Formats: sequence, structure tokens, C-alpha cells
Amino acid sequence: MLNFDQMEKMTLQILPYLPATLELLLLSLLLAIVLGLGAALSRIYRIPVLQRVSQAYILLGRAVPTLIILYVVFYGLPMILLMIRGQADLTLIAEIPPFAYAVVGLGLHSGAYLAEIFYSAFYSVPKGQIETSQVIGLSTYRTVKNIILPQALTFALPMMANEVLNLLKGTSIAALITVVELFGAANIQAALTNLYLEIYISAALIYWALSIAIERGFRFAERRAGFYLR
Repeated sequence: MLNFDQMEKMTLQILPYLPATLELLLLSLLLAIVLGLGAALSRIYRIPVLQRVSQAYILLGRAVPTLIILYVVFYGLPMILLMIRGQADLTLIAEIPPFAYAVVGLGLHSGAYLAEIFYSAFYSVPKGQIETSQVIGLSTYRTVKNIILPQALTFALPMMANEVLNLLKGTSIAALITVVELFGAANIQAALTNLYLEIYISAALIYWALSIAIERGFRFAERRAGFYLR
């Protein structure tokens, strides 16, 4: 039977690692948004070279499992940095924390999905508004900033919510490259106490509560941004 007293105790022991999970989620999401917007815009405006690179990135990012991308970044990026910087900066490269590799790996994977979401959302904006902005002489930058982005992001919010929840779940695999976040802390406690079921249920409940908070946050954002759709 479950030891509910131990579950409460274990929850209190792993809860302090929740900020690490949230930090990993937010930083990875920021990187993913930057990559996703860049890839989507390069496809929409058919920027030479970047369009092909973006298409290849989206294909690979969506086809390759998150764990493989994380391992490739964790083991491959130091080698690339070593080739670029040379042996003189070996100590500096060795001091890069696993947390940074986790942010890059998760951001790369999520960015490929966000690129498709943004690409679809941009084409949801009525073409008449874009044509009107061109007629009145707005630059491409101002058209994207003031007309396309606000409406496209409104269309993208429901799909972004799903991707953020997937990214939240993906943060748990960062424990495999020694990042001690919520799931990593749960693994450590489980190994120390042998209370695997109690600890993992406690961790699941925390993830569940966090997912509910994120979902409600996106619903609130959708209601606030809904005036663009009226």
C-alpha cells in the first residue's frame, strides 16, 4: 500500500527543485520561440538559403526524438566548441553546465514545432490586411510587427499551449544528462529511500498541478488577446 505520510514528506523534499524545472522550461521556450519565428519568417518571405535551412531544421527537429537531440547537443556541442576555440579554451568549455546543454537541446526540438505553428498562424491572418498595409506604404518590418504578429500569435496560442505542455514534460529527460530538476531530484530521492512509487506519484502530482496552471494561463491570454479576432 502507498505510504501517504512518506508521499507528503517526499513532496516537500523535491518541491524545492521546481524552480529549476520552471527556469529550464522558460529558457527553452524563449529559445524555441526565437528559432520558431525565425524559421517561419524565412519560409514565408522565402529568404534565400535560410528557407532551405529552415525546412531542413523543421524536418529534423520534428522527426528526431527529443532525447537523441539532447544527447547530440550534450556530447556534440563541446566537440564543436573545441574545434572552434581550440585546446586553449578547454577548461572554459568543460565549465559549461549541463543545464545550458539542456536548454539548447529542448529549445531546438520545441522550436521546430513552434515554427510550424507560427507558419500556419501567419497564413491565418487575412491577406487583405497585409495588402492594405503595402498600399499605405508600411515597411515589411512594421507590417510584421504591427499587423501580422499580434493576430498570428492570437491564432497560435491554443497550439502553443499544447507545445508548452509537451516542453514541460520534456524537461524531465534533462535528468539523463545530470541536470537536477524536479524529476532528477525525484530519482535521487527514490534511489536513497527505495520509495519509488510514492516519490514518482508525488512528482506526477506536481507536474499535473503545474500543467493545470499553464493551461489556465494560456486560456486567460487567449481571452485577453481575443479582440484581434473580432
